[in-house]
Amino acid sequence: SSSDANARAAAIEVLANRGRRDLIPTFFKYAEGESEASKAAVKAIGSIGDISNLEQLIKLMVAKEGTAGSRDVLKAVVDVMRRTADQAKAVEILVSQMDGASARSQASMLQALGQTGSKEALVWLAKACRSSDEKLQKTAIKLLGGWKDKNGIPTMLELAGDDSIALANHVTLMRGVSRLLAAENPKRLKRPLVEQALETCRRSEEKEAIPATLDKLQK
Repeated sequence: SSSDANARAAAIEVLANRGRRDLIPTFFKYAEGESEASKAAVKAIGSIGDISNLEQLIKLMVAKEGTAGSRDVLKAVVDVMRRTADQAKAVEILVSQMDGASARSQASMLQALGQTGSKEALVWLAKACRSSDEKLQKTAIKLLGGWKDKNGIPTMLELAGDDSIALANHVTLMRGVSRLLAAENPKRLKRPLVEQALETCRRSEEKEAIPATLDKLQK
């Protein structure tokens, strides 16, 4: 009940650490502002919230679009999605909020997909890479190019091998593929995948990075 935002923020943090999920509706009320208490409330929701809170959290991210707290809400969305056992449902909830959202909010939702890193998120991110909206497509390509897991390589190669994909987007994807291949344990690398990457490259600059990976396979 303190009128001091910092004191309230400290109280919210303690209550979240105690797992007080019954207070999540109250946390959402405080999360609407831009004070220290608001930041603490968003963090609390991200730490103890579950899939039942995801839709409201995404709507909060849209409402705070362009504010200093929007990044905090994005992180909370990602935290909840990563903990969710039903990744397909979590991605479905996120994607359902894209219709009618601004380009900025859609970009934030794509970032959430990229940071979540699930195979379900990968499918939707790949679809966005073919969007007719140039800005949305560019954001999706950039996020896919920065994918952290090797499970994204086949999708990246499929898109990069499409002649309709602009050269700049092709380069972004192939650099991502090269990065993932170079980081992989040679014992887990599959030669056909590496050879496919080599064949997909349009430019010599990207091709030069692939032979080094093939050399790893031969050792």
